[in-house]
Amino acid sequence: MKNITLFLVVGEMGAGKTLTQTQLGFKNWWSRKMKLYSNYHLYKLPYYYLETIKQIDFCRDGVVLLDEFWKICDARLSRKASNRVVADILARSRKRQLIYIFTAQVLDSVDKRIKKVTDFSSYPLEIGQFGNTTKVLIFRTAVFKNSNFMKQFYFDRWIPQSCYNSILPDQNVFFFNDDNLHIEPVENIKKNADNFCPYDHMKIPTFDKKIGMTNKLASAFIGHQVKKDCYEIETQYGRKIKTTGDHSLISLYRGRVFHKPVRKMKIGDYLLIPKRFTPIEKDIDYIHITDWVNDAKYNGKYKFELLVPTQKELIEENKDRIRNELKDGSKRAYKMLHLYKKKGYLPYSTYKKIFPKRKQEIRLTSRYLDKTLKNKIKINNDFLWLLGFYMAEGCSGGMNGAKNSIAFCSEERLLDKTERIIKKFGVHYTRIRASEKKNTHAPIISISNRLLSILFHSLTHKKEWMLQLPLSKLKWILYGLWEGDGYHNGKFGNRFTLVANDESILNFTMYALSRFGIVAGKKKYSYLAKIHRRFGKEYKNKIVNQGRIYASVKDMNILNWDKIEDNQKMIDVKRIKDLIAVKIRNIKKFDYEGYAYDFSVPDTHNFLAGDMILAHNSYEEIDTIDDTSDENPAQPPKLMWQEGTSRCNKCKFVMTQTDRECPQCQGTEFTPIEPMFFNDWDTADAFATTYWEKLLSKEGITDTEDGVI
Repeated sequence: MKNITLFLVVGEMGAGKTLTQTQLGFKNWWSRKMKLYSNYHLYKLPYYYLETIKQIDFCRDGVVLLDEFWKICDARLSRKASNRVVADILARSRKRQLIYIFTAQVLDSVDKRIKKVTDFSSYPLEIGQFGNTTKVLIFRTAVFKNSNFMKQFYFDRWIPQSCYNSILPDQNVFFFNDDNLHIEPVENIKKNADNFCPYDHMKIPTFDKKIGMTNKLASAFIGHQVKKDCYEIETQYGRKIKTTGDHSLISLYRGRVFHKPVRKMKIGDYLLIPKRFTPIEKDIDYIHITDWVNDAKYNGKYKFELLVPTQKELIEENKDRIRNELKDGSKRAYKMLHLYKKKGYLPYSTYKKIFPKRKQEIRLTSRYLDKTLKNKIKINNDFLWLLGFYMAEGCSGGMNGAKNSIAFCSEERLLDKTERIIKKFGVHYTRIRASEKKNTHAPIISISNRLLSILFHSLTHKKEWMLQLPLSKLKWILYGLWEGDGYHNGKFGNRFTLVANDESILNFTMYALSRFGIVAGKKKYSYLAKIHRRFGKEYKNKIVNQGRIYASVKDMNILNWDKIEDNQKMIDVKRIKDLIAVKIRNIKKFDYEGYAYDFSVPDTHNFLAGDMILAHNSYEEIDTIDDTSDENPAQPPKLMWQEGTSRCNKCKFVMTQTDRECPQCQGTEFTPIEPMFFNDWDTADAFATTYWEKLLSKEGITDTEDGVI
């Protein structure tokens, strides 16, 4: 023991850092009868409980277990008491015959003075996707490399149900994959793992109490199976989130921000949501059709092929290369080559391989030989307005079930503007005036171009790229969307109001408003339409589902929003930097069995989920050492032993977490277990030793030396 004093455990959240630390402490107490000191509760073990930093001065001849100790050994902290702990570890640990075992999620967060004198370090790994065994790799010093590797050992683990505090798989999460924004159900990250970068390279929008909303790298993505009570929380703004009962949300109480488990929340409590969303901006001046439209079955049903007009002489000169690219010289390739030469077209997939330098300046069409479009399209204000207007009043498909057109149905003045923009594409379109018959159809513009139809659908199907545009460009999309689906008659005064049937449009509008620092509410409702007509089709007694986005603003001119710092009218609203407090309006409890997921974000420990609500990282709050002032003298730590937190009244199973039901009999009634306190170590050690001898003998477990330092 004279040569070993500092032992570091590094790993992702959920990998088993605290379990590894506890295993090391148990083995050195059991095999060497060393005293245990800990800043978190140990069950069925004798230990001195460290409640404050100063109590470390009382530690002698034993093992000190410091979970999440990097929080007070962080070089960026300047607190006097914390810095004295670092000096104490460096100067006195060897003289006091102490072994420090401490955990950290990220190695760089630990003070460099501690890392330089760290004797051993370990990296726990969970075996299996949701396995119950931990593999621990041991290294010399705090440098993880092959030459420093020493040994490995295993131990079985049991993770209590209350550790599974996560969001449900259908809840949206916000993250950046290679700096591209993604807003999608959290289960998609696991299902489509091959399409994303490693989890620790993902950037997560998070709230930092020092700088406000920012984006930080995740340290882990966690998934596990649960069977427990879950909750749907709805705020006064209509925003919702579904989580397990143990998951914590960022709450506000009497001016203090803290993390509160969902099952302890009540109607009327305050949650914190971001006022302003700050993604990684990407200014786009041009788009290329070939980046958004591919040769494939469109929507899995309609065959689509992207073609490039090509001179017949050019095809003749390169016919051998083209034939090889088409079908490896088969007879079908000769027929296809003859057909393409006759019509003067080549498939884009072939053209880009034969003429790679020309692929950006080409013109394109579809297999239906519509009017050609330039591959390179300029992103100007008119084009962005048209995208927003398309989401509001347009659809791909057109009238009478045609699958090769776009239709816009709106009032005449907006269709005049649409017609002016469409003319620049040089495509064929038809303008249909409003019918003279009552309640038939409004004015319509129908554009007959399959390629343009698929392009607009692709651009608006995944809307995240729009949210990354600068505010000076995003406002034009929002303006076009509002002109199509917004209220313009002044009925609500200075209140931005937009109505839509599509959930994705409602969410996009809510997220886009948050880019301008405007917190919007969302409301859904249904009504029975006796006669409902759309694009010439009539529906009787049809239930129409709609939603509304609303927000009070100071200036209703959307085109000025990028120049206004704070454009929202908010009366008696509690604000904390980039966050505002909103009341909980409704809480629904339900049972759930299946997978749940979570992100781990170092330092900030929160992320956006659901309808842009701040959620806390997994796992219940860990008791950390308080930073007490120098004026109050420290009291010696209490020597205690506790079998668990409570005992099930039905099957007498001992619980070590705050579960709502017993994992053995699903009972819901428990009796609290009070801890036992001792005056001297020998008495506590003898009591615990007797307990473990009976337990090991009963279970037939053989002791090993794994984990003995």
